[in-house]
Amino acid sequence: MITLIIYLILLISLLVAGYTDLKSRTIPLWLFPSTAVISCGMLIYFKQFGYWNLIGFVCMLIPTFALAVTGNFGGGDILMFASVGVILGEYIVQYVLILAVISTVFFIIMRLKNKEYPIAPFALISYIIFLFWRYLLC
Repeated sequence: MITLIIYLILLISLLVAGYTDLKSRTIPLWLFPSTAVISCGMLIYFKQFGYWNLIGFVCMLIPTFALAVTGNFGGGDILMFASVGVILGEYIVQYVLILAVISTVFFIIMRLKNKEYPIAPFALISYIIFLFWRYLLC
């Protein structure tokens, strides 16, 4: 039950990030650190926080930081994906797989149109598909 509450908190944060990223091409810098602190606090309190959460954090932080250094991601994107990694923990591989497929297809389409696109809506869509896959198909 607690996992469902945490996933709902993350969903709300991704909805806000997706909306603001579409409208202003920015993600509020306070949004995901606060989401991660609240979610991790709940996981720790209910003794569900483990090394997988740290692995998820590192697995999302390193690639997004590398993309930020090259100028492809911003600070809000790094915080968003690092928070998603720490919250999802052992399920991060499923999420990244879905995100990669969706983002790659859309990246190819947008490259053909020679346009930039916001990242947060893809993170949101991937997360919704992840939740559908995790809770309705399994």
